[in-house]
Amino acid sequence: MTIAPKETLGFFMVVSDYMLRAIELAETARGQTGTNPLVGAVIVKNGQIIGEGYHHFYGGDHAEVDALKNTRESAAGAEMFVSLEPCCHHGKTPPCTDAIIAAGISKIHCAMVDPNFRVGGNGIRILRNAGIEVTVGTREREASQLNQAYIKYIITGLPFVTLKVAQTLDGKIADINGNSKWITSEKSRHRVHQLRSQSDAVLIGGNTARLDNPQLTSHGAGDKDPMRLVLSKRNHISNNLRLLTDNVYGKTILVTGPSSAQNEPVGDEPSGFDVWRLPVDDHGNVDLVELLRFAGKRQIMNLLVEGGAEVFSAFIRRNLIDKYLIVTAPKLLGNGKAWFSDESRPIDEALALRIDRTYAVGGDLWIEAYPR
Repeated sequence: MTIAPKETLGFFMVVSDYMLRAIELAETARGQTGTNPLVGAVIVKNGQIIGEGYHHFYGGDHAEVDALKNTRESAAGAEMFVSLEPCCHHGKTPPCTDAIIAAGISKIHCAMVDPNFRVGGNGIRILRNAGIEVTVGTREREASQLNQAYIKYIITGLPFVTLKVAQTLDGKIADINGNSKWITSEKSRHRVHQLRSQSDAVLIGGNTARLDNPQLTSHGAGDKDPMRLVLSKRNHISNNLRLLTDNVYGKTILVTGPSSAQNEPVGDEPSGFDVWRLPVDDHGNVDLVELLRFAGKRQIMNLLVEGGAEVFSAFIRRNLIDKYLIVTAPKLLGNGKAWFSDESRPIDEALALRIDRTYAVGGDLWIEAYPR
């Protein structure tokens, strides 16, 4: 997201504009804050922005402290606009409420209350008890969407699951021979690489790993690569797959069922390669709820599911998708592989989605949607 330099922001900005600015600042750190929320802060005095900041990375200064360090004059008597309630507990950094009070801030505008039980309104209470005026709710919808993954994770302990599918206009993800390279444009693929960098983990099925032989990295489009999860009944992945030959820092993990005499043995494991053995359902497939619980315990907050059709369908049937990213290329395949298969449904029982945004990237139509 492009952020205008603070010098271009006019004197007549209103409260919601300052908050939007804080949210825009927060967005710049997506993918860098671990299980912490994305937070931005703007300090305003006499109608002018005198300081801005955001939470840059996990373990670094929080947005409020970053903004206070960046002020060009004393913040005493100023107002602060922050996209999330200031923290009031000791973690990797001291409480932001202490820094705000010490700086002499006179008024705080919070977009939303922090759902973290260690905060949960306590930061607001502490600030008010210190004589600071606090308002809550400005740009709350935008702030909630900014931190939708954090909100789910902090409340449930489960990752926020995004399903990303690249399809033709007639809903196919591959031709009848299984070829899928390339359905979408180069610009769309670059955008997907950025999304991977912003995700903690990417998940595909074993068949997709074997047939497509993907890397599932950010290809240099971001500052980091995600953990790469391969979901498969079979507990074996060929050592020749790029997921393993290109493996860095032990980021490729096979997710399979418990070890048993019937399972194929895992071959020589490359350095850093790991296996998650999880409970299975009645059909012998890895229990996806258990997978999400296990991933959450390993601080995976954002999970990007990239295929294939069996994996998509399994997550959808279990109602485990939080967000859909449907990338549609202006192409027709006719016969080919569909990305969602289910038992036949009558039209009045069709899975309903709520479209939130549509936009074009490289000639492809991107649809962001949520389950109704």
